[in-house]
Amino acid sequence: IQWRDACVGCVAKLPEDTVVFSHYVAINVLYGAATGDDRVTAFSPDNCSVTVFDNTGGKLTLVEKGNEASLTKVN
Repeated sequence: IQWRDACVGCVAKLPEDTVVFSHYVAINVLYGAATGDDRVTAFSPDNCSVTVFDNTGGKLTLVEKGNEASLTKVN
């Protein structure tokens, strides 16, 4: 839980528009914080997809969810 809070806290404090390149789990942490979804995997961001958040007033909100990857079928 501490690493999730640290991730959200870092992004919520960014003072200006910022581009962050990250991975699946961190994007899901931010998505969950912005939407109130506490699942580890709330959605499956596709490679090179763009998810946009706003942090006005230190509160993280979702502006646009990036494209989702199709789930890989495992036999």
